[in-house]
Amino acid sequence: MASKHIFIGLGGSGVNTVARTKYKIYERMEASSGRTKHDALNEDYRFIFVDTDDRDIDNMNKNYKYLYENGNVDIISAREELVDLGDQNPHMIYQEAERATHLKENKRILEACSKEAAYKMENRSLRYGASAFRMKSRLAFARKQSDFMGKLISAINDLTNVERNGGVQSPIHYWVVSSCNGGT
Repeated sequence: MASKHIFIGLGGSGVNTVARTKYKIYERMEASSGRTKHDALNEDYRFIFVDTDDRDIDNMNKNYKYLYENGNVDIISAREELVDLGDQNPHMIYQEAERATHLKENKRILEACSKEAAYKMENRSLRYGASAFRMKSRLAFARKQSDFMGKLISAINDLTNVERNGGVQSPIHYWVVSSCNGGT
């Protein structure tokens, strides 16, 4: 019974590390007739990348352009694997939470972030990163939690598909990678 694995990269360092890990695992896979190394990888592994800065994702895809599936597949699939926090504006998220305190999610936002911290945040999206201010990405994640949960549930369902796994249930191991210094 093969173990299944879900790797989650948080922020620039986490994205970088998990993308490199994905490539190292990919290198060990074997292609066979009608099955690529990418297909073999997807039998036991799933990857989720959470970041604010599109440049991190673009750089990883450029760095592995011709190494991963001969450039036919990005190492980080924006559609299937990425939770993009870059389109979120934490300053506005906090203000929206203040206006609708009856919503549970907004109550949690207001509990987690002080008004003083929220109003020190620039009124802009996180497209170019969270500037090592972790609360920014936490507010953004609060608004994108359903995207993350959707990707996580999809990964779990794919890996536990009993028909595809020959009727065998395999344990799933979760690996969460981030830095202790960045903003995400």
